[in-house]
Amino acid sequence: MQHEGNLEEFQDPVNYDLEEIPGSEDRIAMIRAAVTAQGSTTLELACGTGVVTLPLAAAGQHATGVDLSRPMLEHARTKAAAMGLDGCTSWHHADARQVRLPGHVASAVLTGNAFQAFLTDADQQALMATVHAHLEPGGLFVFETRNPSGHPLRDITVWEPWFEYRSTEGHRVHVGGTQRWDAATRVLHWTTERRWTDAGTGQPHRRTARIACRFTAPDELAGLLAAAGFAIERQFGDWDGSPLSADSPEIITFCRRAA
Repeated sequence: MQHEGNLEEFQDPVNYDLEEIPGSEDRIAMIRAAVTAQGSTTLELACGTGVVTLPLAAAGQHATGVDLSRPMLEHARTKAAAMGLDGCTSWHHADARQVRLPGHVASAVLTGNAFQAFLTDADQQALMATVHAHLEPGGLFVFETRNPSGHPLRDITVWEPWFEYRSTEGHRVHVGGTQRWDAATRVLHWTTERRWTDAGTGQPHRRTARIACRFTAPDELAGLLAAAGFAIERQFGDWDGSPLSADSPEIITFCRRAA
């Protein structure tokens, strides 16, 4: 997993929300429906700014968030206070591979493709041990990862545009980047560059952040889960509920800890 000194993409939580929250409605709705049907306690690992944690709390869950980025976690706390959700949320700055909190929860969530930040077999196994340790027997674990066969796993050396948004400072920010594929480790190294022009001065600006993401095939994922004591209940290829296929963009997995 990326260590605390390699979290460049997660240092600007306010603008992170402006990038991530639009388009998350289906993801939040699917997770919320499953989690609320399971019980009243949820643990979200790699919770970030609470994009999913806070809607779960607002739906009646006692939601616990764990994250490795201090700025993201502090922003989540601030949002929880502003929403009046202090009493039903708790936040912990910790490594998802090692954290152990008291008690058990009915559901665990890992979303935003955060599973891909666990870059080695040992990292993935440690993550699964954490989830298993916190879930009650029969508890639900929901997570997703990008489907390797649905993405271009190759080198892209020329900056290409991905999307744009209006930042909290009012700038029209163009987001794009390059990538380097390491086939031996199955890790894709993204370099994201945000470009904008200051409206007052006409001065161009660029901000660069790097992130590494591991790609895991469906059969490998199934083996990892079985070895960790989880049974797959259902899988989808996208948050609209479409079935998992070879060209699906995501592998969305709902699984349960063995009783």
